[in-house]
This record gives sequence, structure tokens and C-alpha cells, in this order.
Amino acid sequence: MATIRKRNGRYHVQVRRKGFPIITGTFSRLTVARRWIASIEADIEKRTYIDYSEAEITTLNDLLDQYEPDILPSKKGKKVEHYRIGTLRQYLGHYCLSDLSLTAIRGYRDTRLTTLSPSSLKRELVILSRILNLASLDWGIPRRHHYRA
Repeated sequence: MATIRKRNGRYHVQVRRKGFPIITGTFSRLTVARRWIASIEADIEKRTYIDYSEAEITTLNDLLDQYEPDILPSKKGKKVEHYRIGTLRQYLGHYCLSDLSLTAIRGYRDTRLTTLSPSSLKRELVILSRILNLASLDWGIPRRHHYRA
């Protein structure tokens, strides 16, 4: 069930459904709010609704903190990969997963290409891709975007 309230010239929407978290949104136009409600309720009915709130509070550093003790020790080149993870932390670690855009990754790529070879950069991007895939497939943290290294 959805409720719409007008607040400060904007429309605040809440969708409540048993078994799901409360879903909220704020819109400047009533028609947009009603369309959003219809799409959320349709996704819930089809069982395709994904809650992205976890991606909005989880940073890349959080994923790296989970990856290093759990996955990294089993890797053959763990020393080198540990160094590359440190570089990822330095440049991209502060990004929330919901804010980690292709523009941010391209900026990282362009900055790193000034100091290292394309093949070394590719190895760093492979680690980033692996961590993002682990987050969505194994750790249950959904992503809005699909990235390619």
C-alpha cells in the first residue's frame, strides 16, 4: 500500500508491503510519484524488487575489508594483490557502491595510466571487477550498474 504526502512543495511517497522494507521516495511532480509507485508495486508483485539500501551504505573499503581476510589468503599472488588492493583503497575506497559510477572508474583508469602500464592497470581493474562480482553474487549486495574492466 502506498501513501503520498505533500511536504515543502514536493511529494514524499512510502510503499509498505508485508515482508518487504518500507520503500520511500521524494518527487517534485505528482505524476512521476504515481508512476514510481506503480513500478515498485509491480516489481514487488512479480518478485523482482531489489532493495538497494545496502549498496547505498556499503563502501568499496567495506568490500575490501571483507575480501582481504576471506579470499586473498587463498590466492597465489597474494602479496602483489595486497599491494593492488591498497591502491584501489587509496583512489576508490571512499565510494559507496551506489555512487561508484563508470565515470569514477574511468577517472581512476586515466590517473593510473599516467604512472603504470596498461597491463598493470588491467590487473588492478580485474581485482575491482572480481570484488564487485563477489559482492553481488556471494555476499548479497546488489548493484545498479554492471562494470567492465
